[in-house]
Amino acid sequence: MRLTYALLLLWSTESEAFGVRSGPGHTFATTVASAADSVDFSGGLAPENHLVRRDLALITFDLDDTLFPIGPVVDEANVAMIEAITKLVGYPSSITSETVIETTKNIRRELDSPITYTDLRKLAIRAELLKYLDADALDDSVVHHVFEAWLLERHASAERHLFEGAQQVLTHLREQFPSLQIGAITNGRGNPMDMKGSALPSLFDFCISGEDEGVFPNRKPHKGIYEAALERVNLSFTDGSSEKCWIHVGDDLANDVGASAACGARTIWLDTNDDLKSSSSRFATNAPLPSWSTIGEEERETRRKLAEAASAFVDVRIESLVDLPNA
Repeated sequence: MRLTYALLLLWSTESEAFGVRSGPGHTFATTVASAADSVDFSGGLAPENHLVRRDLALITFDLDDTLFPIGPVVDEANVAMIEAITKLVGYPSSITSETVIETTKNIRRELDSPITYTDLRKLAIRAELLKYLDADALDDSVVHHVFEAWLLERHASAERHLFEGAQQVLTHLREQFPSLQIGAITNGRGNPMDMKGSALPSLFDFCISGEDEGVFPNRKPHKGIYEAALERVNLSFTDGSSEKCWIHVGDDLANDVGASAACGARTIWLDTNDDLKSSSSRFATNAPLPSWSTIGEEERETRRKLAEAASAFVDVRIESLVDLPNA
């Protein structure tokens, strides 16, 4: 079956979700739209054997499953959220991570317009609290308090679970390329600038979130989030004329490889070959979804097709961040 732009609307509000990487007629969008028709990708930029080079001006990183595994991070944040709910209701509740995830799935199924992950989680928190508290007593400040407990632990957990070599590689880049700008581009609420128990705040120059004003709802794989990052650093790579180099590193073929390549990035795909960490494994049709995931089977199939189309835009594949300096 032909993959159409309608499938892209799961993430995007515009019909053209991706831009030109190089050459007329060769876009990630046309690749996705014709994924089943074996589109010729020969007009794209030729892969390079060594990307971390002297003219490197910008390197950006995805966060979830790139700098740290999102599974245990979300699990531990959910524990903190449930503890906050328990304190509010004054006695042990029957709320579990599983009930929160199921509530979130139900909310998603009823939505007919884009929503931020923050608002989605707050709706789920409110729904869970209403099982124990009177609606009149449940104002926004109570929901916000529980959400902040979740977010605080999300950042603390991410610090504890940083992948091997993550902080060392970032330190190496900062020392090797003093003028290099290092950024994070993420759809969610993770932010290295808020991970104050580690050295990450001093190693990153900026973080762009899909929830930022001026970005949402154009989160990955929409090119809008990457354009916002390039605007932040006043750089452009889409016409191929820049003498400087931008590298984007991420684990998701569609969100990180295909979408950033459409905006002129050289791409490094982090593929751990680990079912707990790899997005390529996560979206395999025969693999169970992670416990924290709220997507449905139809959306997973869409993402699998997007990933398949984006695979043609991988410049370098690495299995660990430790391999990045030699990429």
